[in-house]
Amino acid sequence: MLDSITLVITLSISFSLQAILLLLMTYFVKAYQGMRFWAFGCTALALHFILIYLRHIGFNLEFSILASNFLSIFSLLCFLFGSKQMMGTPYRMKSGVWGIAVFMLAIAYFTFIDNQLNARIILYSFMTAIILFMNSFVMFKYNQDPFRFSASILASLFFIIGVYFIFRIIHTIIFPVTSNDFFTNDGIQPLTLLFGLCLGILWTQGVILLVNQKLNGSLTTKTEELEAINSEKDKLFSILAHDLRGPLTTIMGMVDLMADKKGALDVQTMQGMAEGMQKSIHSTNTLMDNLLDWALLQRGLNDIQKIQTTYGELMGTVMPTLLIQSANKKITLMDDIPAATPLSADTRMVQSIFRNLITNAIKFTPSKGSVHLTSNISNDGRLVFTVSDNGIGMEKELLDKLFQINPSGRRLGTEGENSTGLGLMICKEFVEKHGGQIWVESEIGKGSSFSFSLESAD
Repeated sequence: MLDSITLVITLSISFSLQAILLLLMTYFVKAYQGMRFWAFGCTALALHFILIYLRHIGFNLEFSILASNFLSIFSLLCFLFGSKQMMGTPYRMKSGVWGIAVFMLAIAYFTFIDNQLNARIILYSFMTAIILFMNSFVMFKYNQDPFRFSASILASLFFIIGVYFIFRIIHTIIFPVTSNDFFTNDGIQPLTLLFGLCLGILWTQGVILLVNQKLNGSLTTKTEELEAINSEKDKLFSILAHDLRGPLTTIMGMVDLMADKKGALDVQTMQGMAEGMQKSIHSTNTLMDNLLDWALLQRGLNDIQKIQTTYGELMGTVMPTLLIQSANKKITLMDDIPAATPLSADTRMVQSIFRNLITNAIKFTPSKGSVHLTSNISNDGRLVFTVSDNGIGMEKELLDKLFQINPSGRRLGTEGENSTGLGLMICKEFVEKHGGQIWVESEIGKGSSFSFSLESAD
């Protein structure tokens, strides 16, 4: 006969240590939230075995039966939910709650109304086997490296334990149990404890394997993310090299010509050259503003600092320059947003959003076209601003890559203005920092409408 107190102490300590280990893993690696379920499961199993031993030494039998059955099934469901969460499989918490409720009602019936020990054993073994098989199938389905081997170990273990409980049902039907002593009847319960001990040892080994491999997978993911960031930077630098060189070359050429010719240039030629340099300088200035914003974003220095302001105060220093740009291109800029519209926003970020969206609208609208600024309140009480134009519009292929650096999707404005896409990418980042969204509607030949949402100060 196995020493029951030794088994209980061993199992309780084993599962308690596993619970602590799993909670520590969850604490240090935030992505492993499924391990929190496993920690709860291990804790419940430790309490389950303690209650069984208390039953053995004279603790209230009915309470021990109900509590130990609840803790055991609860622990198995925690393992199942943890496995599903770790493997990225959806799980239904409500189904688990209803399953435990029905199970406990049945256990209570066979405890208080119709005291049937064998019925409880069969019901408990059946419920346990079903959950173990479900857990096993979840892990068997996961066939992606680098977790395939570890998942297979745990899946095989759960399947074997589930098969054992099926045999336990058959054994109980053929040889009914007559004693409530969990530790001594027919040698079945000691075997259950030994399986539990093996489960604890193998479970810990399997979890450690999963964590190590998960870390390797995380490192791989981080490496891929860094490579993608470097690729984006390479694209950006190639764009900047082109867009900075172009305007500067134009300005240098005109300045050299003016220096060589001195007084030989007439007023009309000088005026044309000045207008050309003006466009180049405005283009370069916009690019430099966006580059500064992008650099701050990459360094993590662009923390949001919201203040209470109004649309009129926010746009007071931005709108005059935009009106000059639109007037130079003979484009009507209509601002129908009330100046008193209250905002809770980072002034510099929102100014950058409006400046980029309006500049883009002017850039891709032909002479004598129009750009329209409007606002409204969404159903959830957020402010929605829209910058629309009647310009050249965009095809779907371009829309899909609009808010990222995309050299292949670059296009010139209606008067040859350069475009990098950097401004729209910054707009998206700044809007999302405010907890809002940005979206666009466009049709070739009919224009585009860019909308974004912000929090109202009301």
